[in-house]
Amino acid sequence: MWDRFTESLLPQSGEALPQEPASVECRPAHSTRCGGAPSSSIAELKHAVDEARSALLGLQKPDGHWCFELEADCTIPAEYILMMHFMDEIDGALERKISVYLRERQSAVHDGWSLYPGAAFDMSCSVKAYYALKLAGDDVDAAHMVRARAA
Repeated sequence: MWDRFTESLLPQSGEALPQEPASVECRPAHSTRCGGAPSSSIAELKHAVDEARSALLGLQKPDGHWCFELEADCTIPAEYILMMHFMDEIDGALERKISVYLRERQSAVHDGWSLYPGAAFDMSCSVKAYYALKLAGDDVDAAHMVRARAA
């Protein structure tokens, strides 16, 4: 099904690109196509789309689905700890696992937490992660907590 969908949206190798909208003024005397985009840019775009399409189709499972790791930033697991405490329904084993996850993702560069690996310090994410670890029982004088407060 997905393959039919992508085929309906993307030009196949060797196919011409769809016609430009009639409302765009064309200037054949210039080395650009309709809309002012250089022909080489159109060719590069088509090549990039073909490459991306091929890469995605190469990752598709035989029955037609894809499977990738789904990973959220640290705010989601931190908020889960906060929710467990708010609802007074704490799963200790899960809380310990989430705490390990949060500690492992504390940045060695800025000592806080980021919205994605290698990103800059994010105040909101860091406050949530710090408070979640505090609720989970991490000592505020532990090295990682001290570093987080200084971030």
